Parts: sequence; structure tokens; C-alpha cells
Amino acid sequence: MVAYLRTKSVCAVVGLVVLTAVGGWLASAADAAPVLNVFKSDDMDGGSFLTGRYSEGFSAAPDIGNGAHAGSWDGSNLYTDWELQGPLVATSTVVQDDRDAGGNGVMVLFRTFDLNTLGATLTLGAGGPWDGGDGPYTVDLDYYVQTVTGMFLNNAMVFASSIESFTGDVLGHAGYRLVGQANGAFVGQDVDPTPGGLPVDFPSWIPAGTPVGSWGEVGLVRFQITPEPATLLLLAMGMGGLLGLRRKR
Repeated sequence: MVAYLRTKSVCAVVGLVVLTAVGGWLASAADAAPVLNVFKSDDMDGGSFLTGRYSEGFSAAPDIGNGAHAGSWDGSNLYTDWELQGPLVATSTVVQDDRDAGGNGVMVLFRTFDLNTLGATLTLGAGGPWDGGDGPYTVDLDYYVQTVTGMFLNNAMVFASSIESFTGDVLGHAGYRLVGQANGAFVGQDVDPTPGGLPVDFPSWIPAGTPVGSWGEVGLVRFQITPEPATLLLLAMGMGGLLGLRRKR
């Protein structure tokens, strides 16, 4: 019985130490690290940051190698709230093709992205709702996928919408992770390197020097900044230790 109580006391002390350490780490990081919360663009209820615009630079091969670049737009300036750059299409798989013999109808693609070649990042601007006092923050993306639904007329795409999902670690702030999602809506494209080109006030095409591509609007953007699961586990261990101490008393 004495050994049992001693074990419970040790567990409680360990739990208290862990909880104190984690709590102190969170408190010391609070002024500098990003705020732990869910943040939504201002086209959603309760949204607090800007929607944006995107471009997709076309590679020589169909889809593969195309580069994504997006950023917030306030009507005059890009990137004041956020900027995403660097993902390159790695795979593009047709998951549904309902086009008829004349090339009219809908096609759905699922795409994965290469995040290493150009170093894919999401930058959260200083002064945004996520700023804990040390913004801007750079998120090193480690996952990025996209589902594209395109409408075709005579085998030419006339409209497309997309859903992007992505995750990454906040650089310089160990234990902080971002999970995000956004929707894109196609506006136009230029497939001839001679005339036209990318309209003013849209993100530049990536890779650099790409002469052709498409552009559009970005909305329904959602960023969630969370602690790593390991941090949550430490917090749970600390709470467990305190509960054990209360039962002993």
C-alpha cells in the first residue's frame, strides 16, 4: 500500500513538472509564436483576413511541373496578409471524365505537388489575426494536394474550380503546426507566349520565367494553427498527474 501511494505521488509530481514545463513553454512563447486558433478569410462568417488571387505557370508537359502561386489581395496590393509559393504539380490523375465525343462536359483531376524543388512555403503576414508578436511567420509546407473540376467546351476549358488542402510546420516555433484549405476559381489563361500575358495585380507565374499560365480568385481560406500531437500528449500527462494527486488527497 505504501509502495502504491509512493508510486502515485511520484507520478503526480512528474505530471506536475511536465505540466509546469509545458505551460511555461507555452507562456514564454505566447508573445512571439503564432496564436493557436482557427482563422478564416473575410468571405466566411467570422472571417478576419483577406481573400486573394492565384496564378499557375504552365510547364512544357501537361500539368506536371506547373507551379502554384497565390496571395491575399486588398484591392491595391498583393501579399499583405498571406502568400503561398513554390508547390509544383508532381502527379495529375483523372478521377472523372464526363466529356462527350465533342469534348464537352466535366473532368475532375486529383493532383499532388512537389514541395522540395522550389521550397514550398506559406507566409502569414505581420499584423494578421495569427500574430502573437513575432510575425511574419513562414510555414514550411510538407503536404499539398488539389482537386480540380474543369468544364470544357470543344475540348477547351472554359471554367474550373479547385480545392487545396495543405499542412506544414511554423519555422522557428517548434511544436506549432498549420493545417489549411482554400478554394480557387478560374478567371482566365494565356497559352500563347506572344500576346496578352498575365494581367497586372495577379501573383507572378512560377517557375520563374514561365511565359504562359492561368490565373484566378482564391476564397474560403481557412488556417488552423495547432500544437504538435507530442505537445498535447505532454499536456495530457501533466493533467493526468494532477488528477492522480487530487485522488490521493
